[in-house]
Amino acid sequence: GLIYKEFDRRIHVIEPFEIPNFWQFYRCMDFGATHPTVCLWVAIDSNDNIYAFDEYYNSGQTIKFHAGIINAKTRHPVITTWGDPSAEQAMLDYAQYGLIIAPAVKFFTDGQDWVKSGIDKVRQLLKVNGQTQKPQFFIFNNCPNLIREFETYRWLEQKDTLNSREVPVKENDHCLDALRYFVGSFQARNYRQYQPEPE
Repeated sequence: GLIYKEFDRRIHVIEPFEIPNFWQFYRCMDFGATHPTVCLWVAIDSNDNIYAFDEYYNSGQTIKFHAGIINAKTRHPVITTWGDPSAEQAMLDYAQYGLIIAPAVKFFTDGQDWVKSGIDKVRQLLKVNGQTQKPQFFIFNNCPNLIREFETYRWLEQKDTLNSREVPVKENDHCLDALRYFVGSFQARNYRQYQPEPE
């Protein structure tokens, strides 16, 4: 029942390196109170390869506390920070502490629901390209919670397998939800950017 069967530490997890300043930098967040609050820092190289290079993962703290650490850990100018679009109040609260968060774009494909569509987009990035022999997504090894979630995120086991749709178990998913917000929003922005204008 593992969701991200394509994930392999030997392929996707790499040693940290100095990221060039001319790469694009983003953040993505999943908000929590009793559940962890997560922030991932993401860099995009000139070939659109995606690197998750840092993470923040903490629960039971105030928004002011989370925002202070996230702002302190941010060392590059960030183009956009995307977060859960259903958490409007959290985004307003973070803005009071200088952390501006945009609602993630609900970018659907093939008539799927938003979560399943986002999962499929992440899975595509994990696949190894036949020509380059590399995936399009990498994680620095200093992101243990993201790595752990990739290896433990599962589909809900259902008895009626013929008529049921695939539903993820709501655990081990906070980093992966944040990553899904980023991937869907980034791809939606690029999709709209390259669509021809209507006549």
